[in-house]
Amino acid sequence: MHEVQQPNSQSSGHGQAVHLSCSRCLGLLMFSAQQSHKGSNLALNAEQRMLFICSHVCMHCGLLLGTLLRLLHVLVWTSLLWAQAYSGPPKLVVFGGRGFVGSAVCKQALNTGLHVVAISPSGTPPAGKEPWTREVEWLRGNALEPRTYQDVLPGALAAISCVGAFGSQADMLRINGTANAAAIATAKAAGVPRFVYISAHTPPVPGIDMVLSGYIQGKRQAEEELLRSYPDSGVVLRPWVIYGDRTISAHVSLPLGMLFGPLEYALN
Repeated sequence: MHEVQQPNSQSSGHGQAVHLSCSRCLGLLMFSAQQSHKGSNLALNAEQRMLFICSHVCMHCGLLLGTLLRLLHVLVWTSLLWAQAYSGPPKLVVFGGRGFVGSAVCKQALNTGLHVVAISPSGTPPAGKEPWTREVEWLRGNALEPRTYQDVLPGALAAISCVGAFGSQADMLRINGTANAAAIATAKAAGVPRFVYISAHTPPVPGIDMVLSGYIQGKRQAEEELLRSYPDSGVVLRPWVIYGDRTISAHVSLPLGMLFGPLEYALN
C-alpha cells in the first residue's frame, strides 16, 4: 500500500509510509500502477505527461481539493494503461459519491472517459443537478451492508472510498472505520484490482486525539484494512482541510474557501 501524507508525519499502520515530496510520491504512484500489468511497454501520452506535470504541487500543508483531484486524475490515467484489453469504458466505483469530495471525484472521473458508479445511502445525485450527474450511475447502497452493492463491483477497474462523517465518537468510528473497512474487504473479494481510500491527516493540534478520537481511530482502522487487502495496489490519501464551494441546494452554495483559504495561508 502506498500512503501519501505529510512528509514529516508518522504512519500508524503496520506498513511503511511514503515520506516523499510531492513529485516523487506521484512518480511512485505512477510506477506502481504501471507495474500492476507485467510486461507492459505502454508509454504515457502527451496529455498524461501534462497531467503529471500539473500535479507537481507542494504537499507540506496537506492536499486541498484541487490537488486531490489532480492526483486522482493521474492515478486513474495510469490505471488505464493496462485497461486497453477491456471492452467499453472501464468502470470506477465511488463509495460516498454523492458527498462533497465524492461528487468532485465522480465529475473528474467522467472527464477521463470512465463509466462511474456512485454508491450512497440515497442513491441520488447531489443537490444542484449539474449536467454531468446524468452520466453517473447512481446506486443506493450502505457501505456497512455489502449485499447492497457487492453485485456492482465485479469487473470494476478500481474503487475509491470518500466515505467519512463527524458525529458522536461511536458514529465516527462506525462510519469512518467499520463502513470503509467493509467496502475495502468486499471490493477485494469481488476481484477489484485497485482501491483508493480518502483518509485524513491529523494536524498537531493539542487535544485533537481526544475530541476526534472516533474519527481518527476510524480512519486508521480503514487504512489497516486496506493494507491487509491491498498490500501492493492500495493507495491512501491523507488530506488535511479540503474546501471549495459546497452545494446546499440548487440555488445555494457554501463558500468554504472564504473560511479555510485564509486559515491555510496563516498556517503556512
